[in-house]
Parts: sequence; structure tokens; C-alpha cells
Amino acid sequence: MMASLGKQILEQEVEQLELLHGLLQEERECLARMDRETLLRLTREKEALAIEIRRLHARREGLADEDRASLSGAPGTSDLMGTRNALIQELRDLGRTQKEIMETQKEQVGHLLAFLQNLRYQSATYDRKGTLNRR
Repeated sequence: MMASLGKQILEQEVEQLELLHGLLQEERECLARMDRETLLRLTREKEALAIEIRRLHARREGLADEDRASLSGAPGTSDLMGTRNALIQELRDLGRTQKEIMETQKEQVGHLLAFLQNLRYQSATYDRKGTLNRR
């Protein structure tokens, strides 16, 4: 009985991770387009999913030791755990990629802002790295 409860929890956890994966892929596209409104919506959805995923994980971990042991031997559970672990790794990879995209965009905005702020320096030049040389 408990193994089936544990398996149901694991199935729900995988389902939520798949939803999060989809949101992160959509977020990556929004970052490329700099779609602020959709990014804000996705952030709220990701936060809600993260709360649900943590809740499910805590429920699964809260099963008694013998119930967790029987869960590991239940049919299909190994595949579910493999899927769960693969999704978690993909989510980590997507998160790293998104972080790099945001850092690159931040640098680009910083360069643009510096350029706009320094338009008043008529004799200023930029080197190959985009650094302003004031004269």
C-alpha cells in the first residue's frame, strides 16, 4: 500500500519536474527576446512549481524507512527515479545556460549604458574590448 503511495508521489514529482523543464525552456526563449512581461509570469510559475516539488520530495522522504525500501523495489520505480534524476540534471544545465545568458545581457546593457552616458565626451574613444578611453 505505501509503496503505491510512494510511487504516486514520485510520479507527481516527475510530472512537476517536466513542467518546470518546459518553463525553463520557455524562459530561455524569452531571455533571447528580452520579453520582460512573460519572464515575470514564468518566474511566478517557477516559484509555485518549486514549492510543490519540494513538498512532494519531503513527502516521499518522509515515508517510513521500510516503506522507502519497498518503494525502491516496486515495479517501474527504478525507471521513474532515472527519469527524475535525468530531469534534475537537465534542469541544472538549463539553469547554468540561463545564468550565462543573463550575465551576457547584463554586460551588453552595461556597455550600452556606458556608451549613452558618455556621449558628451566628444574626444572619447573605445578600445577593442569596448572600454571607454577619455581624453
